[in-house]
Amino acid sequence: MINPYYNKNNIAVTFSSDNNYIPILAIAIKSIIENATSENNYDIVILNAGIDECYQKRVKALADDYKNINIRFYDINYILEKYDESLFYTSMHFSKAAYYRLFIPEIFMNFEKVLYLDCDVVSNVDVKKLFDIDMKGKSALAAKDIGIQIALKGRKKYKDKFVCDYIKANILELKNWDNYFQSAVMVFDINKIKDKNFVDNAIYELKRVKTPCFVEQCILNIVYENDIKFLDWYWNFNVTHYNWSIKALRFRLKLLLELIFSNINPLILHYTFKKPYNYLKIEKHHKPFWKYAKMIDFYAEIEKKQLLVIKNNDILKANLSLWEKIERTIKILKEYKNL
Repeated sequence: MINPYYNKNNIAVTFSSDNNYIPILAIAIKSIIENATSENNYDIVILNAGIDECYQKRVKALADDYKNINIRFYDINYILEKYDESLFYTSMHFSKAAYYRLFIPEIFMNFEKVLYLDCDVVSNVDVKKLFDIDMKGKSALAAKDIGIQIALKGRKKYKDKFVCDYIKANILELKNWDNYFQSAVMVFDINKIKDKNFVDNAIYELKRVKTPCFVEQCILNIVYENDIKFLDWYWNFNVTHYNWSIKALRFRLKLLLELIFSNINPLILHYTFKKPYNYLKIEKHHKPFWKYAKMIDFYAEIEKKQLLVIKNNDILKANLSLWEKIERTIKILKEYKNL
């Protein structure tokens, strides 16, 4: 376990990452730093199992000019070695690093609250505001998963059959799938959960379920069922899925209004699946990503990823009409006329 870095006003923020996600992790951290306030101290901890020293040095350098920002890397190999590696099932785009957050109650036992964020987010606000939300006696804060909401309530042609079948099979044994949340943005009340054998329960459920589709997120939903206060979607705004979600929930007025409102002023942008370098820089909710990317020394690496996408013409492979494809091609030619 670790101790708070600052003696007072310690705002603990943690990520879990491996080498592959370091460049976009650095962007997420930069967004937190740029929106931080001087009266608070920000204790940023990256859970990892062996990130390269050169990457660690570059990320830590983001805090060099700030007395109230500290960045440290916490190697959790000593925890992972207790378990058979096959226990940490992965699928699709998920990596083993996703499971590191299961051990937050153990690692941060000496803290009061901890904010967990996925690497592929950008904060448009001081994250202290998340800490100030009244948790109403619950152990954690999180937003409902939009994909599950669509599978439960969306228009038929937008429902993902795999997700619907997964819900129907209910290997998680959830009592109410309507409360299924996404784990990309969570606040943990450590004082409430440290006496609940959370880690032991999570490992027990992982052994029982064996193949959770959405890896650690499914396990968190089992363990925290009925112990979550739900965040509004603007705290975890799924950029990639917004247009699809609006179409899917067209006749669900309450959900539709929540989505539209979250789009007006998203406080935390979450780039699920496709990352901003798969799209043009001029996309509305991708601009903050590029704004912070340009402030750090990982910019060239991110830019290189986008240039490769453009050269392979993958940037056009969205579900667009012919006219939209023509418009997008013109934008690409204007923005990348030298390619």
